[in-house]
Amino acid sequence: MEEAVRARQKAGEYDSITNGDAFAEKLTANLREVSHDKHLGVNFSPAVLPKGPPQGGCRRTFGYLKFNMFANPDICGPTASAAMNFLGSGDALIIDLRENGGGDPKMVAYISR
Repeated sequence: MEEAVRARQKAGEYDSITNGDAFAEKLTANLREVSHDKHLGVNFSPAVLPKGPPQGGCRRTFGYLKFNMFANPDICGPTASAAMNFLGSGDALIIDLRENGGGDPKMVAYISR
């Protein structure tokens, strides 16, 4: 994906884009074209992020949760709840759905609440 974006950058495809939302939309389309991942997206925020580490020297923690499928929540709900509770104290959560083939929509609703 990086190579594709850098090639487009070298070709000047992004030079005329002056709006952050338009650039995010274009970048999303370019990344999806290469990755074929419809869940991948780029968002723009005009807010400037603080420089350096967080105050107090704390390190940010990231949780990682992978769902290969969405099984019946009557069976797998307690396991999903335990995983979410375990990861709940982190600063960010990465939910990996790249190899998820779908499944029971009740499980999607269960983990979304």
